[in-house]
Amino acid sequence: MKTKDAADLFFINQEYKISLKSLFNESKKKLIFAMNNYQKYKENFGLIKKEIYNFEVSYDKTKEFIIKKIEKKEFDKFILNLKNILNELVIEI
Repeated sequence: MKTKDAADLFFINQEYKISLKSLFNESKKKLIFAMNNYQKYKENFGLIKKEIYNFEVSYDKTKEFIIKKIEKKEFDKFILNLKNILNELVIEI
């Protein structure tokens, strides 16, 4: 996941009040389906597991390319939650 992807998720979460946890089960089902049916997804998931565990997004790097002002504390809290959910997803799959 790239920094821009995390920023997009942050803005979607703010705008539509969709929690990351509410997307967890559906995302898990879709990932399992894809990996069970497509070799490419299975191979790619194996390659990105380490990247997910090492996922880091900083407020300072993000604010360099976004226009809308965001609160550091709120953004950092969101990113920590995102990282925890991604790690949980990897463990369960």
